[in-house]
Amino acid sequence: MGRRSTWTQQELEYVERVAGKVPAPVIARAINKPLSTLKTKANVMGLGLRVPKRILEKHWPEYLRKNGGSHAANLVHS
Repeated sequence: MGRRSTWTQQELEYVERVAGKVPAPVIARAINKPLSTLKTKANVMGLGLRVPKRILEKHWPEYLRKNGGSHAANLVHS
C-alpha cells in the first residue's frame, strides 16, 4: 500500500478557499500533492473542483485552449 499523505491545516484551508475557482491541476501543484489525492480529499471535504467556464475564460484561458474549448470545465476537474 502507498504512503498516506498528511495534510496541513494551511493546505486544507487553501483547498477550501480556491476549490471551484482555480483549476485542480494548479491547486495540486501549489500544495505539492498528486491530482488524485487532491480529488479524493476535496470529495471527502464535500468540495467541488469544477471551475465554471466563465471563470476559466476570464482567469485561466490557457486551460480552455489546452483542454479543448467548451468541454474544458469538465476536463480540468476530472
